[in-house]
Formats: sequence, structure tokens, C-alpha cells
Amino acid sequence: MVNTTDLDLTNSGVEAPTYRTSVVVTPATSGLADGGGGVALVDRGDHTKLMLRCDAGSAAAAALGVSFGSSRITDSGVVITGLRPDEYWLIGTAESVTGERAGLPADGLRSEVDLTHGRTLIEVSGPKATGMLEKVCGLDFSDAMTPRGAATSASVAKVSCDIVRAGDSYLVACDRSFGQYLMESLADAAREFGLTLGD
Repeated sequence: MVNTTDLDLTNSGVEAPTYRTSVVVTPATSGLADGGGGVALVDRGDHTKLMLRCDAGSAAAAALGVSFGSSRITDSGVVITGLRPDEYWLIGTAESVTGERAGLPADGLRSEVDLTHGRTLIEVSGPKATGMLEKVCGLDFSDAMTPRGAATSASVAKVSCDIVRAGDSYLVACDRSFGQYLMESLADAAREFGLTLGD
């Protein structure tokens, strides 16, 4: 068995794969966008998504600063979330996630997996985002039930998703193979509220 921590590919000529989105804004999807601004959908799949497993009560878990079902945004803009017991995600630009990861102590850190190429991430924002999400998901997205910083998993448009309320927006992540379908379903659900696509 090869210990991957002993591999150094720095000068091997092997390049890191370039991220290619699973979401393509088709004419049918863009035709739903009227620029009304009630709901904005942005493909954030290129954001780094690093999953860490840490022992409860360890120095690594304490440094992450979140518990199961919660999240926080660091000064560098990284969303750190406790999606499952002992499972944490770091979401953000490659540089900022690398910086946050480098600052974590090794004590209690059991594994890390880069999920960037395997997970689609869609940012949902706007004054009508909550109403739109409630059309396609059985959760109550009111402030009392899903406050800022909440992190959970649920079916969204019949797709198993992880959902993080990060600031004024929601980050919805699913398996890459469902990314296109999820974007189209969210766009369709957002049509009545006024949809904006893109940045």
C-alpha cells in the first residue's frame, strides 16, 4: 500500500486538474432569467471544498470553531461548517482554504479529502431566496429554524444536498452528476420571484 503523504508531485510534471463546471447555463435556463432580482443563482463549483474528519474535543476540532449543524465565515472569507458529527468542510477560494488548512493543528485531524471536483456548489441569494427554497425543499428556512450559520442536509428538488446559510446567502452542494439538473430546477422554481443568473 502506498502512503500518499510520502508522494511529492511538485516537480513530477503532473499538473493539478483544471476545474470544469458541471453546470452549463442553457438557452432554456437563461430564458427563465428576467433580472428581477428576487433570487440570484451563481455556480460556485470552482470554490475549493475541503472535507476534514477530526476527533471530537481535539485541538483540530477546537481550532475549526464550529459544532455539528453550524458554520462561520473566517476573516479570509472561508466558510467553515460542521455538516456531520466529526465532519467539517472548508469552502472558499483555493488560496484562502489552503491558508486556513495550514493554520490547523495536527492533533485530532484524521483525514482530509478535496471534494472540489466531485461536488457542485450553487449560491442562492436575494430577498426571495427563502421562499424559492421552500418550494423545492421540505425545510423551514425562516430565521427561527434556519438562522445564519446553520448547516444541514436535505432533499432539494429531489436531490440529496448539503445546505449552509452563510451570511445573506445559502450554499447548496450536491454530487456533481446532479449539478445541471439542480441548477435548472432552482432556476425554474425562482422564475416567479424574478431570477438573476451569474455573478
